[in-house]
Amino acid sequence: MKRKLLGILVVALLLSGTFATAFAVEKLWSVEETGIAEQYNLSDYVELYGETIKGYNESPYLAELVAAGKLPPVEERLPAEPLVYRVNEIGTYGGELRVNSSAPTAFSDVEHMKQFLPFRADLYASAVVPEYFRDYTITNEGKTLTIFLREGMKWSDGSPLTVDDILFWWNDIILNDELTPVKPSRWRVGGELAKFSKVDDYTLQIDFAVPNRPIMALLSNYHMGEYNFIVPSEYLKTIHIDYNPNANEEALANGFESWVRAFDAMRQVEGAQQNADIPTLGPWMYTGRTLTQRLYERNPYFFAVDHEGNQLPYIDSIVVDIVPNREVSIMNILNGELTHAGLALGITMEDYPVLKENESSGNYSVMMFDAAALQAVFTFNQSHKDPVLAEIFSDSRFRQAMSLAIDRDEINDMVYFGTATPRQMTVQQDASFYKPEWAESYAQFDLDRANQLLDEMGLKRGPDGYRLRPDGERLSIVIQYALTFVPDTVVELVGGYWNRVGVDTEVRGIDRNLYQERGSAGDLDLGVWNIDRMFELRSYITGMDHLAPDNRTKVWSVPYGLWYSSGGELGEEPTGVAREFIDAFDSWHLATTDEEYFERAQRVWDLQAEHLFYIGTVAFPKLPVVISNKLGNTPINTDIPHGDDTNWWGALRGVTWYIK
Repeated sequence: MKRKLLGILVVALLLSGTFATAFAVEKLWSVEETGIAEQYNLSDYVELYGETIKGYNESPYLAELVAAGKLPPVEERLPAEPLVYRVNEIGTYGGELRVNSSAPTAFSDVEHMKQFLPFRADLYASAVVPEYFRDYTITNEGKTLTIFLREGMKWSDGSPLTVDDILFWWNDIILNDELTPVKPSRWRVGGELAKFSKVDDYTLQIDFAVPNRPIMALLSNYHMGEYNFIVPSEYLKTIHIDYNPNANEEALANGFESWVRAFDAMRQVEGAQQNADIPTLGPWMYTGRTLTQRLYERNPYFFAVDHEGNQLPYIDSIVVDIVPNREVSIMNILNGELTHAGLALGITMEDYPVLKENESSGNYSVMMFDAAALQAVFTFNQSHKDPVLAEIFSDSRFRQAMSLAIDRDEINDMVYFGTATPRQMTVQQDASFYKPEWAESYAQFDLDRANQLLDEMGLKRGPDGYRLRPDGERLSIVIQYALTFVPDTVVELVGGYWNRVGVDTEVRGIDRNLYQERGSAGDLDLGVWNIDRMFELRSYITGMDHLAPDNRTKVWSVPYGLWYSSGGELGEEPTGVAREFIDAFDSWHLATTDEEYFERAQRVWDLQAEHLFYIGTVAFPKLPVVISNKLGNTPINTDIPHGDDTNWWGALRGVTWYIK
């Protein structure tokens, strides 16, 4: 089934106010067509395919632990209704996934693969499917969400997952002023924080002050993974001051400044995880690290099986090798040492020729996915600490001029081999409210018009050809960008274009963590990052999400973002078109009718098209990824989106991969 047809499901999801039952028993994509496993609740799988699962099996390693009395039988470790994957091939147990990471705490190409969510966007970001939770209903004219957990589901230490784990996150982390001094705006809908309540051990009710149409888009977003919505409460109580009076003293004894610092560090996951004791719900558990590796092994309580009842994952372990630079990673790929590699290593179309040339010798395949993102989006810091630059960057004419100075066709040809679409930053064209003119707005290469706009602003050229600020100094900017996350050539080309219109532009690649630190502090002249979550389901998340002014990768105003996220208690209140843009998002999120939804969506994106808070370059190029030929159940069709909208590698259902 194609994305165009599935787009109807997104609109239905976002516009509906009441569901009797949320998940229709239907096939959203085909494993035969894509090679990617379909996922269902057990009861839905049985109804759809007429097949029952007669019993459960497990890896030989876990079977030995059961025989030795160290683990309960697999039937007792699985929930009453497990998640079922209909796979292309029944896999065999054993082996490891092996990827590279550019730094000890940096993201790798397994982070999204091992991250599971309350619900998940489907393969085309067109509908929501069950994952940790088995179902939901929305009632009370869209103001009440009821979530149904999987009865009998367990954490990796064998402790039960219940509503209490979510309530601990809400009551003891979010509502605790020491741990969360600024309450998340995504849970403050209609000016009031949501109310969480327990119906029973496996039923959670969330009430909002007003209809919350974007809620399922939020709960299928990666921000709602483990430790951001679902936490192992029994474990965390041992380091929380409200449950352990000695938590502060213990934190100090372990080298932390306070129990708050210890709590935050001990519940950290993804690449920065250091604590191997904290339980997980995901398929692989973190077991430790060395100076050169991060290590993971299978979770014996993982809640999913294949369609013949074999507990997943098939693969036993994950090794993340920490390498000094990108060049080492490329050599490791060419030598066939990695099981898969992609954007986390900075692989772009520039690498395609050498990767393709060495496919046979490296025993891998280069797959060309559709990048579900706009590439290299630039965001000028409108609250720059230099007030002269802040005034210049806040003028829409400056941003329009800088956009018109970019030769998008040249970028597409030189960097993306013509596979991308030159366009302005806006939503994906299949969105129900899309206007084609948004993609064209100030996206033409027009140096005369760019120079005219800069002249109108009074930014005259000095004797050396560079423009002068109102205070007489040269107008100079530095594009700092995260190495491996934005193609070097794109940033260098843009720097050259801007020099041609008299804006002295320096390009400087830096470490990703340093880039994000400077962005969060408001210390960048402008942000530059690939931007995703532009599919309709992903663009509609309360709190502005990816487009928040203080987003650390695409920052355009830290003070405005802080004001917004704190409900006006901190930061600086925005004015002018910046305030219009932020208010338009809030108005869109509070739409209660179909007509309001479409009209307010178009207001948001009309403002972006005219004022260019985000300056786009090209969109949706082909994106090369490498997958070892030793792996089974990998994709056979590359005509699928690959990006944050579909949770990157998570969309490829790596939990069903196996070593042939």
